[in-house]
Amino acid sequence: MKRQENLAIPLVLFASMLILPTIDAVALPRGARCEKLFTGGASHHATRQAELTALITDRIPDDAYKSYSTEEIAEALVTKLGDRNRRIRRSGRNSFRPSTETDLMLFFREDSVDSIIKDGFLNIHQVGHTNGDSTPSARAQLENYLTGITVESGGYGSHMRDTLIKEASRGSLEGAKISTRRRELTRKDPYNRLRPKSAYLVVRSRSIDIGNVVFRNQYGHYGAVLKEEVQPRSTWTPTDSLAASPNDIFVFDNQPVEIKAYGDKEVKYYFEAQVWGTLDLSHVAYWIVPQGTNRNSSLYQKLAATGIPIKEYGLVEDTVGRSSTRRPVVID
Repeated sequence: MKRQENLAIPLVLFASMLILPTIDAVALPRGARCEKLFTGGASHHATRQAELTALITDRIPDDAYKSYSTEEIAEALVTKLGDRNRRIRRSGRNSFRPSTETDLMLFFREDSVDSIIKDGFLNIHQVGHTNGDSTPSARAQLENYLTGITVESGGYGSHMRDTLIKEASRGSLEGAKISTRRRELTRKDPYNRLRPKSAYLVVRSRSIDIGNVVFRNQYGHYGAVLKEEVQPRSTWTPTDSLAASPNDIFVFDNQPVEIKAYGDKEVKYYFEAQVWGTLDLSHVAYWIVPQGTNRNSSLYQKLAATGIPIKEYGLVEDTVGRSSTRRPVVID
């Protein structure tokens, strides 16, 4: 979760990286295409999700992006990973339920508030760069490796590159227009929109041993707590995803788990969530600001103008067993 631009938590890639091969595009079977816009009840949604989930193998077919919304693809991808949860220990005195006993928190700096309000939370792929040591392409390779699913069958950035080539060949792009159009496509590219945004997964209970969890607010002092509705398209890891293996990525269900966060001297201990698909203000349950924040400040007023509730939080340290934690606790 190291560095993540305007948005959430910064991303820094660990030193060794598996390089995945470029894969040729795959078309949907004949007759598989549906309307892109979802219009129907729960049963129709379930049918579409089942069809889409069946189409996803070790890659997401390119035609799926034309036939389904980003959120539908994200949910199907996460559904595909459901069997990963069989690896988790389910009972014990230190167990908790990720779906009902945790919060997904994205933290950001004050200078990112305007862009978040305007564009939502963007990932490293949409921004196109990071202040950390990773690159968007390296991050994409890691995401494919962790899930075992290739998001862009033609290779990372191939869709955007092909679009630029086509537009340039028609003479509609030249000089500075190419750079401007590249930035626009980077933000709107369907593959980039699908890729995850990282968040803290904060366990609410302070009486169970979850390992030496450390919250570090150099990622930003202000945050957004997400609505539970994003869980069906979210995964989580008991460590920084950049140091995780495919055996460490899980999905949200309502079953108890007993697992401790882990890390090392370079990677601090914490639980991380990865929210796939778009994230905007409609997915924010409430903003959180440090206890004692001036309500007349420009930042507070900007957050208040969104109409989303604002709560304060404090950083609380606890010791349970041999583990010490430092985490944000919301003040109701």
